[in-house]
Amino acid sequence: MVTKVHDPAAYLVDSLGLFRDLLASHKAEIDRLNVFPVPDGDTGTNMTLTLNSVVSHLSEVNNQSLTEVTRALAMGSLLGARGNSGVILSQLLKGISEAFASLEGPLNPEVIAQGLMRGSRLADSAVLRPKEGTILTVARAGAESAARYLAQSGKFELGEMLTQVLREVRRALIETTNQLEQLKKADVVD
Repeated sequence: MVTKVHDPAAYLVDSLGLFRDLLASHKAEIDRLNVFPVPDGDTGTNMTLTLNSVVSHLSEVNNQSLTEVTRALAMGSLLGARGNSGVILSQLLKGISEAFASLEGPLNPEVIAQGLMRGSRLADSAVLRPKEGTILTVARAGAESAARYLAQSGKFELGEMLTQVLREVRRALIETTNQLEQLKKADVVD
């Protein structure tokens, strides 16, 4: 089980590239799910454009120091944010970026939990009228799961924590269908 990542800058760059590629491969499917707040079918597209900007900014970093990587992450997500979903994603990434920027030493579960919590709060504050049953709810569930892991586990296995967070995020995502009438009517998740 992974306990610590010794090169957080490389981990962040690699993870964001993989995230962008995975999101892009499901872009059309995510666009079809888009019924709230407006059924304009652009959530997958907007999130992919946001991550394209992040990856582009990361590719311009010369020395791959954590400071430079987190700065590029924050700038790329801010400048590339498109639509509500892109803005929310940019704030989630900003929270992670801020947590990583304060890191001294190897990446550890505490930093991930801090980033998820900070990102969730920033995303909530970026939306004029946050609603339960949206990506905001899912992000909060992941952040709270990470915090619970740290409080309860007594050990700090990064892989174990991320597995727990993923399990909780999936549960929260499925529940979104029951939290918003538009999602229930369309039988989709947010």
